[in-house]
Amino acid sequence: MNLEAHNLYLKGIHFNRMYGSRGVESAIDYFRQALEKAPAYAAAYYGLSETHLQIAFWGNQPPSEVCQKAKAYARKALAIDPTLGDAHGALSYIYTVHDWNWEAADRESLEALRLSPSSAPSHMFRSWYLSHVERHEEAVAEAFEAQRLDPVSNFVNMGPGIALTWQGRYGRAIDELEKAKKINPDSYLIRSFLGIAYYANGEYEKAVGEHQKATEISGGAAFMAAFLELALSQCGKREEADRLFEELKRRSRKEYVSPANLFLMHLERGRLAEAVKWLRKAGEMHDTNLSWVRVAPPELIKSPAEPRLQTLLKKGLVKAMINRTISRYRITEDAA
Repeated sequence: MNLEAHNLYLKGIHFNRMYGSRGVESAIDYFRQALEKAPAYAAAYYGLSETHLQIAFWGNQPPSEVCQKAKAYARKALAIDPTLGDAHGALSYIYTVHDWNWEAADRESLEALRLSPSSAPSHMFRSWYLSHVERHEEAVAEAFEAQRLDPVSNFVNMGPGIALTWQGRYGRAIDELEKAKKINPDSYLIRSFLGIAYYANGEYEKAVGEHQKATEISGGAAFMAAFLELALSQCGKREEADRLFEELKRRSRKEYVSPANLFLMHLERGRLAEAVKWLRKAGEMHDTNLSWVRVAPPELIKSPAEPRLQTLLKKGLVKAMINRTISRYRITEDAA
């Protein structure tokens, strides 16, 4: 092993998983430096795959373009080292959130665990797949196993909170995400998911606070700002929400803003025709947030005074709409 390349890889992983104000640029730079020292270093290619998956969610680039790069880097890593379980895990996540190919995602996440049973990231990739197919008890168990294996990593410390939120256990999710925040209060991603958990739990003021901080730390990332807008609306701060809504629509004309988030914002305002337009665009662009919205708990799309039955009916309609969209645009095994 080239120790200099390995140290550069470790620095890249550290910066990528901070999910903080320094972003992924430093991580990409370190991974590329590692490959300059050792061009056949499979782990560095995996690192580039992981950073591009992050960009596909929180960046301002179209996810299809970025996920194709992430897939190519993961496959390059496996071409060099077929036993690198985490690269199979990265592929499983691409199949889950971009290709919407659950069969391939299942296969790759299991292969990741077979090859790397002690890898925290491989357990997290499996957890995320399981949340997407609504096997929530298993998703929570995998997330806690990842946390046991690497208790100080941002990459895995937010995992139990995410799995618990999508299971609908909001109080426990909040506890886990608050603990994760204490480890790294500068993580915009932990704060964003904590805001989502507070929102689902009906604690809208706390949700606003976390989303404001996440938006600030991330440098105004559109994903964070979109959830801030939704929380402001639920708090009755309509004027602030409307200003942010208009700003995000303007930004969408010149940079990538998640169509799935714009779908949710239009839906929250009762603008069904506009919501459907953005849902179609989310399918066309393979928006990596869409599959998360598909299995989101009903409380994430409710209105404050809405009866529980109405919320459940709305969630059923939203899921049916997303399922039709995903079925139309999903990438099959042959194309994967």
